[in-house]
Amino acid sequence: MKFLLLANNDSDGIGQTVINLSTNLKKLNQEVKIAVLDSKTNNKNVKIIKRMFFFRIISFLFNFTKIKKINSFKKNFLKLFWFDITTINFKSIKNDIIESDVIIIFTFNKFISNKTFEKIMKSKKLIFLRPLDLELATGGCHFNDSCEEFKKSCNKCPQLNFLNFLNITHKSLKDKKRIIETYKPKVLVQNTFVEKIFLQSSIFRNSKTKIVRLDTRLERKKNYTKNEARNILKLDQKENLILFGAFDLSSHLKGGNYLLESLKSLELKFLQLKQRNQFPKKIRLLTIGKKNNFNLDSKIISWTHLGFVNSDKELNLLYRAADLLVCPSLRCFAPHIVSEATENNLPVIAFDVGVAQDDVIDGKNGFLVPCYNTSIFADRIFQSLYNEDTRGKINNLNRNIHLDRTDDEASTIVKYAEKSLKENNHLNYLD
Repeated sequence: MKFLLLANNDSDGIGQTVINLSTNLKKLNQEVKIAVLDSKTNNKNVKIIKRMFFFRIISFLFNFTKIKKINSFKKNFLKLFWFDITTINFKSIKNDIIESDVIIIFTFNKFISNKTFEKIMKSKKLIFLRPLDLELATGGCHFNDSCEEFKKSCNKCPQLNFLNFLNITHKSLKDKKRIIETYKPKVLVQNTFVEKIFLQSSIFRNSKTKIVRLDTRLERKKNYTKNEARNILKLDQKENLILFGAFDLSSHLKGGNYLLESLKSLELKFLQLKQRNQFPKKIRLLTIGKKNNFNLDSKIISWTHLGFVNSDKELNLLYRAADLLVCPSLRCFAPHIVSEATENNLPVIAFDVGVAQDDVIDGKNGFLVPCYNTSIFADRIFQSLYNEDTRGKINNLNRNIHLDRTDDEASTIVKYAEKSLKENNHLNYLD
């Protein structure tokens, strides 16, 4: 089969998710082409798509009279670069669509307008939607699923309020709903958390969804002993190491502020133990990613910031060297770091959202904590590191949790595509 992957660029150039799927599809002898807005990787299979500017400029001029302050001007102008009316040039991918059997659209954000989306749907190809954020199911909001409005109307969107007088958010939601109901593309969701969110949306509640896990690259889950990993990374063998990572550690969605609150609670517990001369083994927080004002101020808990990790091997070693991964992410579709940690037998403490709901079995390979509850989060860290019964249990059981996992992403998609093509007898032409 010939696959066309349509994706927006992100911090990884074209995104490790897309690169990984492309690589694994090719290992299964599938033909793959990737089309993106721009790319930071040199890959002959990656095509850069042209962007259309006309509608963004017109929209900005319509709203110019509403913008009274320079800060508001800057903020609202930048929003035009990711709202629904931003789109790629369909002509630049038309031939790629004609030549493909299966099209996978990864996200709409900063990428595809409803008009272009409908043109792709009219190709009568087998089309899978692979949402990496919420924008596909809303009137334009990138990620705000705590908002109830996206489920039905997207009126008065706080993220896009400067465009509300044109009623664009509501119209966008209605257009998407019409297109989805007409052409019925299949939705490949990463986990049960994402599936529930999309089935709540008025757009997708009658759609066919299939859970297809994101792959963990083999290079990120090789077996090292903890001592071996720490020796290679030059980390202290005697410290308890907690790992926290995100592209932006200060991002609200990644919950870094809640982790800091949890560690303050943990510090108070340490002080109480110290007063009873029961001070436990030293603890160190390891962070990876962009610090961006994230700062741990503690006289008891040590902290080492490693910056961006540039190799699969180094990330693999960090998973193997650490005693615990903490993931305080909020309302997050993934994060993929949880899957990678569990497949490296690293216990995880996470808020009860995203992929953690599927990968973390409470009390067996880590703990799920109610969202925002930093007191329980701190207690679970302490129990996992310093309660011998709990620590022994989650470390021993953790090794057997995912041994029988066979649902790798590329194989699942290929089998599902073959089945869908056979069932639907897709026509290969453009209207």
